Amino acid sequence: MLRSLNAVEGEVKHSMEGEWPGVIDAVIENPDRQASWHFTILRDGKLYQHYEIEDICWHCGQPGDERRDTSLIGNITLVGEEHEGFAGEALTLAQIATTTQLTADIRRLCGITDPPTRP
Repeated sequence: MLRSLNAVEGEVKHSMEGEWPGVIDAVIENPDRQASWHFTILRDGKLYQHYEIEDICWHCGQPGDERRDTSLIGNITLVGEEHEGFAGEALTLAQIATTTQLTADIRRLCGITDPPTRP
């Protein structure tokens, strides 16, 4: 399913809750797992793009969750980003630099001037 670039309202910056090699097996290559996201940012700052920004990925909410304020709208309007690391682990300086540049690029590309914020 695709959306236009001007339908993108912002990003969700997730914690991967793990390390890159393990996520490949547990999530990306697991046919039983419904999860997808646009970008991965590793601890060393390396950026991987898995889907085009116009693609609607499943990174917000739980499978079967039909709450409009989480899974439906979030997946349709937001770009999903996963940052390598565990809960409570601070982003590295390299991750901060990469994610900051990615945000600037997405905002410019999609014409985002007033992104949504979490209450």
